[in-house]
Amino acid sequence: MLAAERTNSIRRKESTLWMYFLLLILAQLTVSFFLFYQQEEPVNDSTIVSSLSLSKVRSTYTSDGQKNKEITEISGKTENIQLNKNREVQTEHKIVLDNSIRDHDIHLDGKVDARETWERLEGLPTWVKEYFDWHEDQRKLINETNWKDFKYFVVQCVREDNHCGGASDRLKPLPFFLLMAYRYKRIFLIWWTRPFPLEEFLVPNAINWTVPEYLPLNVPHKNGKLMLHSNSILAWSKSNEIIVRSKLQSFEGGQLTYENITDSTYDQVFHDLFRLVFDPHPSIAKILREELAVSGLTPGHYAVAHYRAFYARASRKPERIMKTTLNAINCASQLRPGGPIYFASDSLLALATAREYAKNNLYSVVTIENQEPLHLDKAGNWSERKPSDFYSIFVDLYLMAMGRCLTFGQGGFGRFGLLLGYNATCTNRHTWNKHLVPCNWTDVPNLNLENK
Repeated sequence: MLAAERTNSIRRKESTLWMYFLLLILAQLTVSFFLFYQQEEPVNDSTIVSSLSLSKVRSTYTSDGQKNKEITEISGKTENIQLNKNREVQTEHKIVLDNSIRDHDIHLDGKVDARETWERLEGLPTWVKEYFDWHEDQRKLINETNWKDFKYFVVQCVREDNHCGGASDRLKPLPFFLLMAYRYKRIFLIWWTRPFPLEEFLVPNAINWTVPEYLPLNVPHKNGKLMLHSNSILAWSKSNEIIVRSKLQSFEGGQLTYENITDSTYDQVFHDLFRLVFDPHPSIAKILREELAVSGLTPGHYAVAHYRAFYARASRKPERIMKTTLNAINCASQLRPGGPIYFASDSLLALATAREYAKNNLYSVVTIENQEPLHLDKAGNWSERKPSDFYSIFVDLYLMAMGRCLTFGQGGFGRFGLLLGYNATCTNRHTWNKHLVPCNWTDVPNLNLENK
């Protein structure tokens, strides 16, 4: 009997050792898989998609203003590559497009009556107009003595917060936030102090979302519940808590919850909703007027290529930046053959490469000269900067929002621009899972898109 017990004990120990061994192997495989996908993909001539020779492209490019590089000669070769089926396949979009531009688009001169504009809209859900009317009535009622008799939904990013994300992280949940405010009778407000108040970049349009001075949001531990996730936002919005605050930062930006409880989608509502809630700050509107005049771009009649070079990294190989830039422009040309194309990037090198590519090939590609957008959450010494240092973020955002189609790669900013544009279904990817999705420049008119 003792022998049997010893045998069972040995077997248990062996089983335990095998379990630890298998867990160790699994851990090693996980680490190896992670490291493999964190590596920069090798740069080779087959990934370039257009014949090009850029001679002495000299450009200062920065990540938080630190790095300077000189590129002397990069050559590319045209090659047809069959797309891997495991990557997202770019498809030809068969879209019927109207030739008119909606009269409720971005207001750059401040002369449009927002109320008259949204009263005419037919595409937005009825709850939006109902809420805007209700919100206006509530704002007329609240004051410094009775504010506790109302409930609030506050979207915040303040200097005390460790991080809030970039522009797309902060603004993409807008439909979800407004829906929560509507359903649970809360007054929708936006409170930014990091890096500056939102009013330095965007101003209220059809709804006044500014925070009243008497609302004690800056009183520690007495300013309501701060919610960071869609489920908790939904739960606390239903509560009797006077102030519910959120700085939701997620890839989907509340889209899944929104579309699960309503009949509309982000694709359907965002173009109009964003324009009704916000107008560009007068200084940014002035820049936009100037850029449109100089570039010749017409809202609704150009494609956009967005390339986030420094997504989750401080630097990137110059060769990689240049190749991705060319590919992004070529992918945009497949959406709007021959252009025009607006190219946006967080890299000065990418912008210089785009300009050189357009010049050498007589392509209609537009960039903003010498403007490398800072990141709202990651800019160095952000507390010592001034609001105008961040204008280029919103200039890029609005120029993307005025495009008809958009190609994007990594990061959320490009996707956000697509939602704000004229056709959220007119898109492709120039980068997928850190690999280029090769495109050739397209000049031949595409009959399915000829009415753009």
